[in-house]
Parts: sequence; structure tokens; C-alpha cells
Amino acid sequence: MPRSSGLKELVDIVAYQNMMDGTVRTDVGSTPRGFGFITFTDPASVDKVLAQGTHELDGKKLKVSLEIKKKYYI
Repeated sequence: MPRSSGLKELVDIVAYQNMMDGTVRTDVGSTPRGFGFITFTDPASVDKVLAQGTHELDGKKLKVSLEIKKKYYI
């Protein structure tokens, strides 16, 4: 995502879905690093966003993917 974009712009792309949380990663100086995460309330919303294919933000194509959290047990 463009480094000039923030959370509001990222959220606007998927505002029609059931979003629970969103973050844009920043460096120490609060400059956006060019990526973020959105958490949805239900899996159906994730499927809709992924099925849409290409997403754009400020003229730049976004890579949209599913994050699978890994759990480690000892």
C-alpha cells in the first residue's frame, strides 16, 4: 500500500464488510511501512474480500492475503 496512506484509507476499501479491527504498521518515527492488517468478525467477510480479486489504494494495487496465525505447543 502507498506509504502516504493510513488506516482510514485501508478501512474504506473494506468498509462494507464486518470489520473488527485494523492496523497500519509504522516504523519508530510513525511513518507507515506500507502494509497493514484488518481483522473481520466472521469468515464470510474474509471470503468476500478475497473473492473480489484486485484492490487498489491511491492508484496502487494491494496484495490481499489471508493470515493464518500459527500456534506453537511445547
